[in-house]
Amino acid sequence: MIGMRSDDNFHYLFLEYADAGELFDKIEPDTGMPVAYAQFYYRQLINGLKFIHDNDIVHRDIKPENLLLTKKHELKISDFGMATLYRNKGQERLLDLSCGTIPYAAPEVCAGQKYRGPPIDI
Repeated sequence: MIGMRSDDNFHYLFLEYADAGELFDKIEPDTGMPVAYAQFYYRQLINGLKFIHDNDIVHRDIKPENLLLTKKHELKISDFGMATLYRNKGQERLLDLSCGTIPYAAPEVCAGQKYRGPPIDI
């Protein structure tokens, strides 16, 4: 987020523009993407997840459609609509809301079980 402001009626968020689209669009059907590109973006994803997890946030809907790219080949995690705090005052709490996108969801989420936050994003 670049910035934000509010007035009497609305809240405004100013976000970066990811001018190279979604990671999803870079994945060829039935082929994937070259291993070197996949590794390059995966490293960035892991660094981004480490940052949000270190700040007690779990995303809960990581998928190629929510990974945006810039023309400088920077990966940006987007769509925090399902995100939540998974730690309260240093204590990790189990989560139980089934959310996210089913084809990408962890088995424990699909089974309706309680789950730890960070592993769900990985």
